[in-house]
Amino acid sequence: MKIGGLLGYTGIWAFFCIFLIYPLIRLFYDAFTTADGAFTLNNFYDFFTDAYYLKSLVNSLLLGGATVVTTSILGIVIAYLLLRYDFRGRNLFSFLTIVPMIMPPLVGVMGFVFIMGRAGTVNIILMDYFGFQKPVNFMYGIHGVLLVETLHLFPLMTLSIVDALGKIDLSLDEAAESVGSRGLRKFWDITFPLTTPGYVSGALLVFIWTFADFTTPLVVGIDDLLASQAYLNIVQFVDRRLFKMGIVISAIMVLLAILFLIIAKKYVAIKDYSSLSYSKIERKKLSPWGQTLALIFLIVVLTFAFIPYLGVALDSFGKGWALTPIPVKYTLQYFERVAIETPKFIINSLIYSGISVLICIIVGVPVAWVMARTKLP
Repeated sequence: MKIGGLLGYTGIWAFFCIFLIYPLIRLFYDAFTTADGAFTLNNFYDFFTDAYYLKSLVNSLLLGGATVVTTSILGIVIAYLLLRYDFRGRNLFSFLTIVPMIMPPLVGVMGFVFIMGRAGTVNIILMDYFGFQKPVNFMYGIHGVLLVETLHLFPLMTLSIVDALGKIDLSLDEAAESVGSRGLRKFWDITFPLTTPGYVSGALLVFIWTFADFTTPLVVGIDDLLASQAYLNIVQFVDRRLFKMGIVISAIMVLLAILFLIIAKKYVAIKDYSSLSYSKIERKKLSPWGQTLALIFLIVVLTFAFIPYLGVALDSFGKGWALTPIPVKYTLQYFERVAIETPKFIINSLIYSGISVLICIIVGVPVAWVMARTKLP
């Protein structure tokens, strides 16, 4: 290895040691020690003997699994439609499908609350025009978290499936059809198994993202999840025992994430189709009925996915919006106040975002090269 390559390789490991390995070591040190620094397992004993923490663990696992299922259904159908079929508006839908993933979690859940909360647009319409006596609980509960996470993360699954589908040689489909395998049978027997590496990667990202998200649950009033408990226990700064439990919960979440990553990596290695390369896609024409159903499906999904944007837009322009389906009066004064009073925050956000992108490129590109082109440890 040349001197430049050796220095770059050393720099990569130095970065990981400082910003990844050391924080993890510190986290586990605090989780396995007392306030005096003595080794102990009592912290974990307290966690696994506390019914509320165990409930939070089970809820987190169930929520992560349920989100993987719902995003898989949407992601697989949308990816298959966009990659294998040609229909009116396909390019536009390909772009719009990715947009919901850009929305920050806090902004997304607040937008849903504005539209579908107890005093949101939908409930106001139901009570004022359809005779409902009380608001429908669309958002406040684990089902609300599942709804927000699904509509926020299904683009991630879609991208993973699209990438995997693009590597499947269409001659395999033709061979399957020649022996009588069609429709869903062909999909389950041929297509889906070949997308396993991409699908597992997408499912893992969706699960870990949902598993670690504490913002969405707290906004809709759910705190019996591991991420929520870790956050609440750490930021309270009063009870030393609760602070320690926050550290322990964080350590358990890291261990579970590593475990899931190892399992996924082993499973993908068993079904490794790395020899597959991107093939030229010849999209089929949908029948008029098929095109209509595809458009209805995509429009419905994207309508729900864009609810946060509508909610945030209405609330940002609305003046005194309360107990009406949409704001009665509109104003630009809030934007004027932001531009005048908080330009520093906007500038800082742009600067830090730019620096983060630069660091990710500087570190990510060499790491990808080392992983793909060398056998270095």
